[in-house]
Amino acid sequence: MLMQLDTVRIFVSDVNRSKQFYEDVLGLNLETDGSEDGFLVFCSGSVKILIENSESADETTGELLIGRFTGISFKVPNIYKSYETLISSGVDFLDPPQKQPWGGLIASFKDIDNNILTIVQSPS
Repeated sequence: MLMQLDTVRIFVSDVNRSKQFYEDVLGLNLETDGSEDGFLVFCSGSVKILIENSESADETTGELLIGRFTGISFKVPNIYKSYETLISSGVDFLDPPQKQPWGGLIASFKDIDNNILTIVQSPS
């Protein structure tokens, strides 16, 4: 069985407020504006990013769905340039780009709901 990643979900408190961040600051392409129904769909390469309103906790774990590490990384060709561009746009980074044991570089940042995302540069 071949599985391919199609969609990842990020939970936010207000999709209308998040729309500007994901579209204008991160530069993602808006594919579907379902803001009246509490969701937005952005494209990032072949993967869709579903931004979804949520005010509740995970039913299984009880953890809040907003304001946590997402595990989502955006590949960039030059992490230092992307880092500086995002900093100048007001993005809050947890740390500057750091070399990883596998040879790449990574830097973590927060969206407007404190969801943690990363930018990553693969080793050359």
